[in-house]
Parts: sequence; structure tokens; C-alpha cells
Amino acid sequence: MTATRSSRLWAETQVGKIQPALYTVPDGLTVILKTIYVSTAGTGPSSVSFFIYRPSPTAQVFIFSADLQPYAPASWSGWVVLEPADQVYLLLDTGTVNSWGSGASLPA
Repeated sequence: MTATRSSRLWAETQVGKIQPALYTVPDGLTVILKTIYVSTAGTGPSSVSFFIYRPSPTAQVFIFSADLQPYAPASWSGWVVLEPADQVYLLLDTGTVNSWGSGASLPA
């Protein structure tokens, strides 16, 4: 049995409140989301929340939130199984944040 290693799923800088999905699971894959890192990219604080959106049947699942001070990091570690077309979103109140997520991709 071969090991399935984690790899980076996204690395993004987000500015403002309304953002597109950070990551959408491609057709034919199941993804185990394992880690999310986030930090402010500016001199002001920011509040962030991460969640999963599943289009069918429609569902939203909260992952974690954090109140970040300037240049302060936060992280989440766990396991969330994502199916094809599931999306990872970041909501932030203000400012600019950097985030990246990692996990393992498997054939669906």
C-alpha cells in the first residue's frame, strides 16, 4: 500500500469581504483537507472564518475562525473529507490576509 502525501491545495492573498472560493475539488477526486494557515498581510487586525460549501445537496460546514492581530498567524489541523465540486471559502471582515491549505487528493 502506498502512502498518500499531503500537498498544497491553495495559497492565496485575500483582500476585502467578498471573495471567490479558495479551492474547488476537481471532478474525479476526493480530497482530505488537513491543514489551514492564515495570517494578516497588513498593519490592521482582521477576523476570519473558513467554511466548506457543498452544492448538492446544499450544505455549509464551518471549519474555524480567528481574530488576527497585525502579522499574526493562526492555523487549523484536522480532517475534512471533500467530494468533487465542494468548495473552501474564507470570510474576512476587513483588511488583507494570506492563507494556504494542504491535504491529500485521492481518486473519487
